[in-house]
Amino acid sequence: MTQKAFKAQAKQFIQVKLTTDIAWMFKGLTVVYNNQTADEQRAEVTSNHNRKGFTPADAHFCCSVAKKINKYPLSEKQLFVLRKRLPKYWKQVYNICDKDKLALQMSAVA
Repeated sequence: MTQKAFKAQAKQFIQVKLTTDIAWMFKGLTVVYNNQTADEQRAEVTSNHNRKGFTPADAHFCCSVAKKINKYPLSEKQLFVLRKRLPKYWKQVYNICDKDKLALQMSAVA
């Protein structure tokens, strides 16, 4: 399989996981939150347009939830919104993945 084909399959796999698997959702949210600068995390905004972290439209909500995931259970409404917003950040999750482990997980589903 070419690298381009692998990445295309990985995109679809990660996007599905970010909408259906709570562990992937929490890890994905944490990964993207950690890509925000410290100032952005504190203010819950996106001020540096560096193609990392959340979009301006998602920053307030997603930063707020990211700060809470290890302290409080999330509501159904918060989970619903995360399922809608997280798939667009698949590439930031892909970039930190161990590609060999990802390939194994993808083959287990196929």
